[in-house]
Amino acid sequence: MDIKKFCVTRSYTIMEVMQVFERNKERGVIVVGEEGKACGFLSMGDIIYALAEGKNIFSRIGQIYNPSFLYLREKDYEKALDIIKNRNVSMIPIIDENMYPTDIITMWELFRKMELK
Repeated sequence: MDIKKFCVTRSYTIMEVMQVFERNKERGVIVVGEEGKACGFLSMGDIIYALAEGKNIFSRIGQIYNPSFLYLREKDYEKALDIIKNRNVSMIPIIDENMYPTDIITMWELFRKMELK
């Protein structure tokens, strides 16, 4: 999986992020700094809230992404299932010890794993 397709920078507009959501068929993106390190997460819910607060589709996401976000250090499906069930999220980034995004676990991926058992 190309993790870069799930990454955006703080300079993206809400409209550009919505296009990334559409391409990926997911409702979240990892926000990265100029050096490519994860610095936050932005969900569809964050965008809806920002629009309700008066932002528009051309607003930059630098002020609306969440710098305090859930992530895992490795692909651990048990931990991911617990987070998805209890935190109402649909995607969990996998971030290495240097804060570089390496992968994601989606709710749909978990469903497929459970079906195979």
